[in-house]
Amino acid sequence: MRGRAGSISSKVQRVFLCCMGWVGILSCLAIPASLQVYGETTPTISSSMDEWKAKVVTGHDQIAKVRSNMRVVARQLKSYGKEPRVKAYSWWFMRDNFKYHRIKLSDKADHEIKVDESSLQTRPGSVWCVTPEYEFCLTEGQNKADQMKVLRTSLQEKDLDYWHRMVLSELNLGIWSATAIMDCPLRSILIDPPDSRHSVIKIKRIDLNSVKFEERPENVLRMTFNAEFDMALPKGDSTLKWVDAIVDLDTANRFRILKARVEMTSSGVSGVQKSGGYWSAWEQELDYVEGFGGDVVPKRVVTRLFESPTRDALFKSKPQETEYLIDKVEFGTVTPADFRGEPYGVPASLIEQDPLPPTAAWWWPWICGLLGVNALLGLVWWGKRRRESMA
Repeated sequence: MRGRAGSISSKVQRVFLCCMGWVGILSCLAIPASLQVYGETTPTISSSMDEWKAKVVTGHDQIAKVRSNMRVVARQLKSYGKEPRVKAYSWWFMRDNFKYHRIKLSDKADHEIKVDESSLQTRPGSVWCVTPEYEFCLTEGQNKADQMKVLRTSLQEKDLDYWHRMVLSELNLGIWSATAIMDCPLRSILIDPPDSRHSVIKIKRIDLNSVKFEERPENVLRMTFNAEFDMALPKGDSTLKWVDAIVDLDTANRFRILKARVEMTSSGVSGVQKSGGYWSAWEQELDYVEGFGGDVVPKRVVTRLFESPTRDALFKSKPQETEYLIDKVEFGTVTPADFRGEPYGVPASLIEQDPLPPTAAWWWPWICGLLGVNALLGLVWWGKRRRESMA
């Protein structure tokens, strides 16, 4: 009798473990993509790389993981050019997916202007969405019922790569500047071979010279170096030399960038014309607020660009200045649905999107119901077998 009861008990255990195994598998499949951690792959640090370089790269990879799923509301203020002085952005970012809404504010807008998020949702004067599979842009004022028109859909792979890099460049200059100098991530400079996936510039080669680290007061690590870049640009290859580059890093907060300055000159083809011997200097200052943006997104970023035919006259002219003011940061709220065209009246077939899978909200009740049904059936089966054994 005991042997039979033990056999029944072992069968019940096997059934229970089988059910729990299926539940575990389905639970993994049901985890929403917004909760999956994404970050750049930490490189294998060679023996030739000193300890400080390894710490900086590791710290910046940790920052990339923290901001892997993020929505940001920010303003951009420019002191040059013919465009309106102030633009407001609402960014969505998840792994390799990007989207932003942009609105233009008054030329007289000052630092106290706040982004009207309702306007960003209802008046998407510029909605730009870029994913590894497709890209689309919308504009208002077209002769359509929904007053929207798709500007670009289903781009060629090379064009999609270009726009992807353009969006990344904009992020690196402002929201992601805690880990980037100009639009180039610092880790791309420190590792070998160079990693330029997250920059608008395709870097073919980097020669890093005269690298020095100096510990300074208040948890500041100063890195100084010279570098030479061979770059592949749309109009042709170019060589860019960074001379006397200085970067101040925060040793207490994953080596985030506090301040940077680079003096540089280029040769070869730059933009649309040949250049040689022309000098420019680029400065960046970042202000952080404790607890804001997970301590990996600055509250304010100011960049200044100086240009001159000679190096001696660099800082004698008025710089072109751009200021980013980050108003709001949310983590873990972005989902794949945020990168769909349907809310803007764009059919999935038009931009070759696959149907969106069921949301996690539908999976969990189904899993819990399956578990309950299996448990109930197990109890009924066990009760029936017990009655038979006692008969």
